[in-house]
Amino acid sequence: MLGLIRKYWGKYRAIKLERAEEIIRGLKIRYHTFRILLINNDRALKILNEIDLRLKRKNRFWQDLGNETDELIGISYELVDGLNRLSDNKYIQLYKLHKMLSESIRKELPEISRKSGEALCANVSETLPPLEFRVYD
Repeated sequence: MLGLIRKYWGKYRAIKLERAEEIIRGLKIRYHTFRILLINNDRALKILNEIDLRLKRKNRFWQDLGNETDELIGISYELVDGLNRLSDNKYIQLYKLHKMLSESIRKELPEISRKSGEALCANVSETLPPLEFRVYD
């Protein structure tokens, strides 16, 4: 009788240990995916800043803008993919939206290059009237 209990107890512990290891593997994968998502987000923000500065300057190089834009489109795809991996594909429609936006951006890039001497970006303070802040008692 004691041998039978030990046998079942051993099987129970093995199953429990296997489940725990499976959960840990899943958590490690999600953690790694999240870290990559954060790294890609940081890269995307840096590229956006570079593009913003380039568009504000009058002397910009079309090839650099195209390269930065292509890199940003690639990174943004990785962000969409990472988000879907973390959310069990709850945002699958973002792939289609990403494709539409990418095509639209790539279509407009040649037009931007033709306007190389014009200001393409403006500060918010240049486009909006001054804001008044009021504190009420």
